Amino acid sequence: MVSLGFIIKIRGQLSGCSLVMKKALVTGDRTPISFPYFASFEKWKKLTGETSWNSFKLAIVKLWWSRFTTAYHLQEPYKLTLFNPIGSEPEKGGTTIIARSGTDTTTFRDSKIDAIATMFYYPSASKIWNNLDQVYKADNTYSYPTQLPVLMSTEIGIGRLNTLPYTQEFMIIFLERGSQGLQSIRTAIWRTQKV
Repeated sequence: MVSLGFIIKIRGQLSGCSLVMKKALVTGDRTPISFPYFASFEKWKKLTGETSWNSFKLAIVKLWWSRFTTAYHLQEPYKLTLFNPIGSEPEKGGTTIIARSGTDTTTFRDSKIDAIATMFYYPSASKIWNNLDQVYKADNTYSYPTQLPVLMSTEIGIGRLNTLPYTQEFMIIFLERGSQGLQSIRTAIWRTQKV
C-alpha cells in the first residue's frame, strides 16, 4: 500500500514521465526500471544497442566501482579495495542475485577491484571455484598471483556454516591458486584446531 504522503511527495515528478515510469513511482514496482537511473539506462541503450536492464546494471556497477577504485587509489595508493558480494551468490552463479545486484564473477576484474574477497560458507561454495576459474584461469595458469585482482581468503566459514572437511578443502584450494592474505588462512587453521 502506497502512502498518501509518498504520492504527494512524488506528484511533482510525474509530469513528463512515461506511463511505465508513473506506475513505477506510484506503486513502488521498479522492475525493470529504477527511476533515478532511467535517463542513464536510456542513454546506455542508445550507445550500446542493448535493451536488457540486467546488462545495464552489470555495466553501471562496474563503472561505479572502477571510478571509486581509481579515486580511492589517488589518495591511498597502497591500500587494497575489495568487494564481497551478497553471500557469494553471484560467484556461485545465482542468476536471481546477479540480476538483482548487477554483480557477477567478472565484476572484480572489470571494476579494477584489487582483491576477490568471496565468502566461502556452506558446501554450495564449491560452485565458486569453477565460476572464478572461467574468468581468472587461462592455459592452466591462474592470474591471481601475478595480476589484479588477487585472491584473498577473507571468509571461510566453520562451525554451523561449514564442516571441517569443507573448510580444509577450501583452504587448500585457496593455496593452490596462489591466494594472498595468509593471515586469514592462519586464522582459519587456528580456528579449526580449536573446534
